[in-house]
Amino acid sequence: MTAVCSAALALLPACRGERPGAPVAGSWHNEQYAITAGSVSFSGGDALLVTSDSTAELRSRDMESAEATVAPIPPGIPLFESDDPLLTFLYRLEAATDTLPTRGRPYLPYTLYINPLPADRAAGLLAERLRNDLPIPPELPRYSWPVVRDNAQWLMAASETALAGGDGRWTKRVFSAARQLLELDLRMALNRRCGLFEGTPRYLLGPVSLFPDWLQPVDLFQNMTLSENASYHAALSNIERIAAHDKTDPGIPYPSSALRDAVNTRLWNPASGCYGAALYGNPEFPVRLHSADNAAQAVAILGGTASEAMAASIAARTPVGPFGPEMLTPRWNGDSVSANEFPPILLNTLWMAAMSATPNETAYSAAVAALIARRAAALLDGRSHPEMSAVRPIASLVLRGFLGAKFAPEGMYFYPAVPAELPGDKRVTGLRYRGATLNIRITGTGRILSTFTIDGKSAAPFIPADLEGEHEITITLAGPSAEPGEITIASQPAALPPTPAVAWPTPLGARLRSGNGATSADDGYAVYLNGILDQVIISPDYKVRAPRELTSVQFSGVADSKPAGFASAPHIVYPKGWETIIRASDHAVPGTRLINDMKRAAGIVESNRWKNRAVSFRFDAPEAGVYLVDVRYSASLGIVNPHRRTSLRRLKANDVEAGILVFPQYSPAWWHRDTGDDWQLPATYSTQLAVELDKGQNKLELVYFQPSPVYIDPLANALLFDLVRIRRVGNESRKP
Repeated sequence: MTAVCSAALALLPACRGERPGAPVAGSWHNEQYAITAGSVSFSGGDALLVTSDSTAELRSRDMESAEATVAPIPPGIPLFESDDPLLTFLYRLEAATDTLPTRGRPYLPYTLYINPLPADRAAGLLAERLRNDLPIPPELPRYSWPVVRDNAQWLMAASETALAGGDGRWTKRVFSAARQLLELDLRMALNRRCGLFEGTPRYLLGPVSLFPDWLQPVDLFQNMTLSENASYHAALSNIERIAAHDKTDPGIPYPSSALRDAVNTRLWNPASGCYGAALYGNPEFPVRLHSADNAAQAVAILGGTASEAMAASIAARTPVGPFGPEMLTPRWNGDSVSANEFPPILLNTLWMAAMSATPNETAYSAAVAALIARRAAALLDGRSHPEMSAVRPIASLVLRGFLGAKFAPEGMYFYPAVPAELPGDKRVTGLRYRGATLNIRITGTGRILSTFTIDGKSAAPFIPADLEGEHEITITLAGPSAEPGEITIASQPAALPPTPAVAWPTPLGARLRSGNGATSADDGYAVYLNGILDQVIISPDYKVRAPRELTSVQFSGVADSKPAGFASAPHIVYPKGWETIIRASDHAVPGTRLINDMKRAAGIVESNRWKNRAVSFRFDAPEAGVYLVDVRYSASLGIVNPHRRTSLRRLKANDVEAGILVFPQYSPAWWHRDTGDDWQLPATYSTQLAVELDKGQNKLELVYFQPSPVYIDPLANALLFDLVRIRRVGNESRKP
């Protein structure tokens, strides 16, 4: 259940039908907590009471209390003071641990993207991930590169640190990494029909996949997620700005504007007024997910992917509670993201920064309250929270919220924003930006700038990149807006309907069972044909019309007026003669020692750096047009050899490269004793490529492809395959 409120979380009960009152200066009150000057009190009885800028009383619900004391702040860390002692204490508490190691945390690129200062330290942490100027890929127990991807996130953070720091050597390394990543991803991961990059971020796959079970590693790689593409857009946009300023060629052939347009065309959900988290299913006819990834939405706002209207819609229509939005709204089958992969405080920090970049003061105020409340709750729960030193939520609030810092090649721009609930002065001392040291005083609230001075002289809200020395800056805000905006209050977390189970007793006849086990669904099933909603049915029986061309059929559950859930696995139907199977053993030397049964091995082709490096075959196309090509292979070689995590092969059509096929391998984590010996045999299809073929004879070729050893060990780039599948795509189904 949701409600619309136009006074942030100032008085949450008023959001349920009464006219909300104006924000109370220095306070937020809702059913979960009350934040006032110098304290945070929770409904369960716990409370944080600040007694000085370096001490606070931690009071538990049984009225026992302890004292929290701030350690000395290391030299070189900027200082922050506020007329509200709560903000001063929380900042000092965080600053005292600001030099703790943060390397090795999977979410580090996001934290450095939000707060890249000091830029030299941020660049050093990111450089630790580099080998041969390429970021070392992530690995999870079940998934590895390129199924799980965070190169775009690394590049997003690295390009932001280049903007903030202006270090020429680091900028050259970032550009080198960008060129290498794009050179490979444009061939391997770009879905040319959609204009989006494929791949899934690790926080959606670790420690287990949040996607339905039918999405196997190949399917997960072929997902087109907002996280991957918004991060890539933010990175490419930064790189283009640096190159334009320096009058150099970045050497990247895919413009950020093309990616932005593809994201906004393919991933935007007009019904919800938010982005969908992913396109998934058959990559030629993907289905858009009716659930938002709010971390990715925040990146889309901060990185300029979302238009102003889209950003305003996200701010107003994303359901938020007292502690901010859920990571995924609605949740996926009741699951949420692991806090080890993406801490909730990081989502709060990203959301705060994104809301500060919109004109919605209500959304920004609610985001600031949620961030402060979660930081205080972490202090009171008695557990260690090492993620706080990595995320630096209060320092990020100061930099991206109160100051509204935005980095550019020519300098740092200020778009300050202070909630009406936090009046009084705020002072930042010793903020290092390139060659300058800045002491900044902020007075007032709102986001309308009244005055901005540098060393007592009126100036534009901008610090030139070449400014050096120590300088005094004053910022005066004119007060809150008369139209602060609205937000959507979520009374409880919502979940997508479960994915229906689908059986196909006949090639054209489906029998559906709802995800909760019922043979019928009160609200029905959505039917998708070639990724587009065709109809909603009530009956558990469905018959596909005799296909006139290749058609992908999927079903999702619809319940209680919620967004449709995840769809079932694609079922492909096509007219007779539209699929051709080519046996690999007829076109290459068959046989392998990797399979014990020599008779069965005789029908299998082994390809590696020495054997069957190129396998070519002919295909007689009945018509000119687009054909889908994939390869059946053994995906279980990695079970006995963990070094075999994936293999890559170029697909050439008539001597022109059509792209790179990806063959992910299962890891030892997939093994179970009931598998038997059949795990050795080809049973899974590779990623799929759409290829333009001529009518009549066409030459197709699979060619061994070895990327940088950073990604694949050449000795492990082995492949066992037996079939090549070619399916014709009709002209009607490829219309936009």
